Amino acid sequence: RAIGKLVMDVDDRGTPVGAGLKVTCSCPDGQRQPAAALSENNIIVCKHGAAALESVLDLEAIARYESNRSRMLQQAREEAARRREREERAKEEQDREIPGERSRIEYGLDAFTESEIEKHLKEACKTVDGLRALATVFPAFVMPVPRPQFCVRCKENYDDRYQDQTICRMRHPDEFCTEMWDTSKISWQHCNRCDGDFDVPDFYRKVSDDGEWCFVGKHT
Repeated sequence: RAIGKLVMDVDDRGTPVGAGLKVTCSCPDGQRQPAAALSENNIIVCKHGAAALESVLDLEAIARYESNRSRMLQQAREEAARRREREERAKEEQDREIPGERSRIEYGLDAFTESEIEKHLKEACKTVDGLRALATVFPAFVMPVPRPQFCVRCKENYDDRYQDQTICRMRHPDEFCTEMWDTSKISWQHCNRCDGDFDVPDFYRKVSDDGEWCFVGKHT
């Protein structure tokens, strides 16, 4: 097991500066680690790799990193304080103008299921007053006018400004699927198009389940 752990530096946008760094060693621990074992902005190395990295540390860079980190944390705290202050002022104004309504609406939103909320919104669309109210809650920059496009891969219309429609998904086609067996009691499906396995029994550990999608990516 590797015993050294190097925390990767990040820039002002939170991107790891050392992304893609590879550390290799001929010792058993080093050989057992992937060449680029990046996980949550960390790279795991053996004790020899850790010693080598420590020998080339840039002390000025470390100081800049700590300074940038402190500055970013302070900015985040200040922004959070300003946001709380804005929210508190808005709540006070709401209590003056329409007392009790915020608590009533927040309670109802928590109590209703998503399907019940959707049903009420669609019912409100059927009246002029209801539509005016919803147009205020959902202005065009929040809920844009439809701009559908057609994907030749999945044969579906989509609007890339709506998050739920940005991903193209294709299920494993039946004509490319083969039923696989381990003895006469354990079976699963193998897709010959994407080389993935799915419908794998939960208790079966020899094969990983790649899920129901043959393709997940951008629309074409």
